[in-house]
Formats: sequence, structure tokens, C-alpha cells
Amino acid sequence: MKKIIAIMSALLIMIQVAPAQNDRKMDIYFNSGLSIPGVRNGGYFYDSWKPGIDFGGGVGLNLNNTTSFTMIIEYNRFEFDEKGFLSSRIQGYPPSIHGNASTIVSLSTNIKVFLTHDRFSLSPYFCGGVYYAYEKMSDVTVNPSSTSPFPLSLSTDDRPAEMLATGGYFIRGEEGSSSMIQMGAGFDIPAGDNINLFVEARYGILLSRSSNYYHSPFRFGARIAL
Repeated sequence: MKKIIAIMSALLIMIQVAPAQNDRKMDIYFNSGLSIPGVRNGGYFYDSWKPGIDFGGGVGLNLNNTTSFTMIIEYNRFEFDEKGFLSSRIQGYPPSIHGNASTIVSLSTNIKVFLTHDRFSLSPYFCGGVYYAYEKMSDVTVNPSSTSPFPLSLSTDDRPAEMLATGGYFIRGEEGSSSMIQMGAGFDIPAGDNINLFVEARYGILLSRSSNYYHSPFRFGARIAL
């Protein structure tokens, strides 16, 4: 989290001291959307948490008629998927399961290239940059069914699990950070004199080999020119 704050402060200083003679205009971004958990390290995140909601916002600096530098902060929340966990991890009678939401708070810095020179006309664009995230995955507790004549069988090859006295399992959550390179594309859609709507999809390549939090965001939002 301290790294996110430091990066954001440095970038804001860079924007404030940009030369006035270049006539660089600012944009404000607001976005929401859907984040899809990715398959990594055995697919535990993908199997056990539902697609999440995404909320975010940030600023953009227009470098010229077709290129912008953007800095976006986002919050993602993924609810626990009991059915997905059961189908991928449990063999035999359905047990009692308790798991909570997992969250990701991220900062991304990107270059955005529009394919038209008019920022307030329908325009496709490409984008890419560096993404840094602080992530928290919840614990999961699994207890055997009281009606089952067989012991609980849990597939945990890709996740360490602690055996409980009840015959169940405790899978400890994780908390940490990761980074990735993101690439994506989208469309800007004019909606007023200084407002454009946008839709965007992104794909990331993880730079942190141990992270389980790979996800693909699909966003929509508004870009307001200042």
C-alpha cells in the first residue's frame, strides 16, 4: 500500500510541473465493470471466487492529439463461490464450507493511443502499462457433513491445507502484492461537449511468479475533459 501511495504522489508531481507551453489538457476518469479471476497455480482463485465488481477512477494527461498518459486506482471485490469450490475441490458428500470475499486494490499507469485525431468522436484505442496491486484472499474452512459415512476428501495439491480436529480442513488466505504488464483495447463514445463514455477490456502478464491473483478486467466508464 505504501508503494501505491508513493507512486501516485510522484506521478501527480510530474503532471503538475508539466510545461505550460505544450498546452497539455487533463482528463478525469470514472469507471466500473467486471473482473474475471484467472487460472494460475492450479486455478484456486478461478475455481473458488466469482467474477468480481470493479470500481475506479483517476487522471489522464493528454500528450498530443492521439496519446494520453493515465493513472488509475481501482478496487476489485470477488465473492466466495461455494459451488465452484465444491465442484473443483471436494469428493464425496457436500461438507460445510465457510469463505469470505477476496479483494484487490490496484494502481495502474498506462499509455493510451487513440486511432483518430478527434478526441470527441467515436474512436477505438489501444492501451498498455504497468499494474501494481495489494491483494487479500480470505481463509476457507471446510468441515465434513454430519450425515456422511465417509471421511472428507479435499483436493489441495495447489494450496496448503491444515487438518482440523473435526476431520475438516483450514485453508489459510494470503495477503500481499503483485505486479503485471497490462495490454488492452477499447472504444471512446462521445456523450457531450466534454464527456466521452468508454468500454475497455484488458489482459495482463504477471511479473510476480508466486501470485495467485491474476484477473482480467472488463470496464465501462466516463472520461471528462478539463
